[in-house]
Amino acid sequence: MLFEKEKDSTTTFVDELRDVSSVALVQEVERLASLEKRQGARLIAHLSEISRRKLHLELGYRSLFDYCVRRLGLSEGCAALRIHVSNVCREFPLLLDALGEGRISLTVAGKLAPRLTTRNCERLLSDCAGMTKREVEEYLVRLAPRPVVSPGIRRQPVAPGVATPVSAPPVSADALPDSASDPAPARPSTPTRRSSVEPCRPEVFNVRFSVGKEFMDKLERLAEVGGFGNMASNIARVLERAMDDCLEKRDPQQREQRREKREARKIKKAATRSSRTDSVSIAGGGPVSRSPRASERSRYISPALRDRLLNAAGHRCEYTSEAGVRCSERSRLAIDHVQPWGKGGSSEESNLRVLCAPHNLLHAENCYGARSVEQKITAARENTGRRSRSSVNSPPRPDDVPRAHGPDPEPHDFVCEARAEEYVRCYMGIRQIERDTRRTLARVRPVASSRVEGMS
Repeated sequence: MLFEKEKDSTTTFVDELRDVSSVALVQEVERLASLEKRQGARLIAHLSEISRRKLHLELGYRSLFDYCVRRLGLSEGCAALRIHVSNVCREFPLLLDALGEGRISLTVAGKLAPRLTTRNCERLLSDCAGMTKREVEEYLVRLAPRPVVSPGIRRQPVAPGVATPVSAPPVSADALPDSASDPAPARPSTPTRRSSVEPCRPEVFNVRFSVGKEFMDKLERLAEVGGFGNMASNIARVLERAMDDCLEKRDPQQREQRREKREARKIKKAATRSSRTDSVSIAGGGPVSRSPRASERSRYISPALRDRLLNAAGHRCEYTSEAGVRCSERSRLAIDHVQPWGKGGSSEESNLRVLCAPHNLLHAENCYGARSVEQKITAARENTGRRSRSSVNSPPRPDDVPRAHGPDPEPHDFVCEARAEEYVRCYMGIRQIERDTRRTLARVRPVASSRVEGMS
């Protein structure tokens, strides 16, 4: 053991090896390499168990990758590869055995992880033992061949302002510039890549362009506000959302359509109001029946309150662990009830907070139980699938009510958006009936009072 002695603060690891014999040095390297493989396999097993228990969420980290990078100090590449293997090692424990024994490397394990099944696990691990990354890639290609790319040559685009070279007549030596007096013409710099739009499939295009830092800051902010998880993998969706919002405000055609819908709603409300007014009757001066009072306890969260909560939280998840570590997630944020709504919690500002989707799910599991939450999620997904199948041939309906639980609600939000919309419409209808009743009372009260005076 070369490093079992206490290390001096002024001595480096390299200095300690200068007096070690070559035989001892090679033996120690082999021992450390074997130890590193076994410890690496154990680390992956521990990460798998942490993921199963969701301990990274309780510690205040938005994901297992965030925990590995921020808490364990692993690089992004090392963390991603180990998490990739840990996702399948519980189902295929032979993968960790082969990794710990040194029969395969961590890179090879990452290549084999998505291809493993219960039928081919032992065969793949046996065949790939001792292979390099390149050899494993060739082995996997034989199992699942890839399409061959068609050969082709594409000319490099020419930068704007640079003339296309053409054939010129020969020039005599006397016409050449003197190197001493006339400097040689400067070579044009390598043209930069221009923006391009290229079709790659029917109705699918490849768009390439360069942007500045200010554009990227706005794009990242738009992804956070829009509720998109990974901005890099959702650039098309983020830009499409921005274009939809811009067209909704500036497109004259869409503005006209909204005006027509508003006029149609006004006409419908006026017809409903007139029919309700005609149906109101007062018999014998008796009391007028009043509409049922709307429930004061409502789960609806107004857009103003939601924006105020997000601004107070800095548009960031507010979950903080016992050690003081706050989650760094800024997308897929939801408004969560500290005291759950199902257990009597209110929708007042003091009982609301901002949580990301994983910590919102963790809070629900702690309050209701993981099994109950899983059943709720399964039922919500089934209902969503039935609604989507039933509305394939029906026209889209505009969202009249803002979402009460964030821009991109998750299945574990226990209030369906359609039900919230129904509650709000019912409440608005009750308010309209109350206003109509008060107007009717104001018209008939003088007549009733005159009749009472005449009877007296």
